[in-house]
Amino acid sequence: MLTLAAIGFIGATLLPQAKVDETRTWMSKRGALLWEESFPGTTLSKDWRKGLGSWQVEGGVLKGAELPQDNHAAYLYRQVSTPDVVLQFSFKFAGAKLVSCLFKGDFHVAALNIRPDGATLRRMTGIGKTTKGADVDATREKLALDDGAWHHVVWEFRGDEMVATIDGRWSLLARVEDMSLARDRYEFSTRGGPAALFKDAKVWAAEADPLWPKTRVLLIERSGKSAVEHGYR
Repeated sequence: MLTLAAIGFIGATLLPQAKVDETRTWMSKRGALLWEESFPGTTLSKDWRKGLGSWQVEGGVLKGAELPQDNHAAYLYRQVSTPDVVLQFSFKFAGAKLVSCLFKGDFHVAALNIRPDGATLRRMTGIGKTTKGADVDATREKLALDDGAWHHVVWEFRGDEMVATIDGRWSLLARVEDMSLARDRYEFSTRGGPAALFKDAKVWAAEADPLWPKTRVLLIERSGKSAVEHGYR
């Protein structure tokens, strides 16, 4: 019988001295590594495109900050060659109020919004003035992510499903009907406060995990929400 303990899920509250795999996946298996970015030197590689805000590279760390005159979150992005991926990165709050990762194309598709006290998974559509969004899952307990430590994100996409996990502890999942497959941009964003830090960005092609149908049931049960609330009908 498959249980959350058997697949390594500890839950929203860790057991004492429990060892957590901060990079594990739930929905998919990592396929080919599409690209990785360690932010070497002091210059952002030509693969990244700056949008708004201030972006600096130093010592393997990308530092992003919103500029007041922009009246918009700071953001930059890099291309991704397939819509089914495993996105992975580490972040640290350095005074910012919001750290976000977005997966999009010419229009918005999805966003993982992380605040010091919690995170939300958001479906999105449109672009610019036509942008619309709605949260599809959120962490249940109050977190403390502005603790001066690095935190780790694994965000999986396959078809119309997505699972985002922070530090291997808190998982958000949703099936979004009609979620666009025209998604080819991996975007970092931050808003409010002095800065947010990013490092160790990696992207893999996501392959099917035959255990996912059973794992999904267990994760939904653990969430305290119904399957319908997660988008499964």
